[in-house]
Amino acid sequence: MSAPAHPPTHRHPSPAMLWFLTLLEWLGILLFVLTCAALVGVIGKTLHEGRPATTHSAVLPDYGPLPAFALTDDAGRPLENKHLRGRVTLLHFLSASDLQPAGLLAVHTGLEASGLGVDVLLVTRDEPPVPLPSPLPRGWRRLWRGDALEQAMRAVTRGHPAEDATSLLLLVDPLGSVRGIYTNALTHPETARQVEEDTRCLDTCGLQH
Repeated sequence: MSAPAHPPTHRHPSPAMLWFLTLLEWLGILLFVLTCAALVGVIGKTLHEGRPATTHSAVLPDYGPLPAFALTDDAGRPLENKHLRGRVTLLHFLSASDLQPAGLLAVHTGLEASGLGVDVLLVTRDEPPVPLPSPLPRGWRRLWRGDALEQAMRAVTRGHPAEDATSLLLLVDPLGSVRGIYTNALTHPETARQVEEDTRCLDTCGLQH
């Protein structure tokens, strides 16, 4: 008779083999983490490069809220501070004979084409009624008897612009605060570009004060 077969014996891995397998496992985990981090970095860079660039390194200055006012437009409709809330506004002080200041229409049209809703208020020092030579563009209103508001704004802006400035254009944010002050408004291309950049910054940089 042949000798009975012995059942196979199971050999346990040596300590060195266990250490090697553990090392491989940790290397696999580390490689997975590094790969995920690299993917997150690439995605973040792509999203950052896809955002519109801005020339502002900081948010716009805050010159304070508009003083309380109550004016009337050509249609007899009243306008007060509360009516400016929720919209970006370009507030331009001028005479009734200068109804479409050079460059302002182009700036407004460009902003509207970019999807930025902007209202334009022409604040005159004159008494009504001086007839309009042509209809104002959409989103524009002419307001009367703005002397007191203009004087108050020159005081609020702390001497900027100069007292003898012939023109005054203000950028007002949706919270009712003045965020930009421009003199000789839009008669120079660089001024028009600055107004556009500052207005876009209210949308891209936020309303931090």
